[in-house]
Amino acid sequence: EPWRVGLQHPDDRDALVLVAELPTTVVDGVPTAMGIATSGSYERGAHVIDGRTGLACTELGSATVVGPSIADADAYATIVYALGEPGLAWLVDRMGSRGYEACVTTRDGRLLTTPVFDLLVPAWRHEGTAPRLR
Repeated sequence: EPWRVGLQHPDDRDALVLVAELPTTVVDGVPTAMGIATSGSYERGAHVIDGRTGLACTELGSATVVGPSIADADAYATIVYALGEPGLAWLVDRMGSRGYEACVTTRDGRLLTTPVFDLLVPAWRHEGTAPRLR
């Protein structure tokens, strides 16, 4: 069975941005799934610092990365979040061939994805049912 994961709306704790459906496989009799991780400031405040400027990152609402390793997906989500919208291109250039894809929510209400994200993680965008991103 696919593993369904709801991505929390960065501005509304009770709303989802999308529901990701991660593929699962069985390797040597053990079920495995892809890793998924999100970075943002909505739980811990502005704690991610842009090493280039020394300032807290505030451009994005959140950044989510999926891929074969949860540990790497977590690290890449933080990098994408720190880089802002250009972080999607960074991920594709450096990690896309290794199976990592991402989506970000912007502060102005857009959901942006890497080119393969919707193929890798079929996502239902809750247009009309979930609050619009702010």
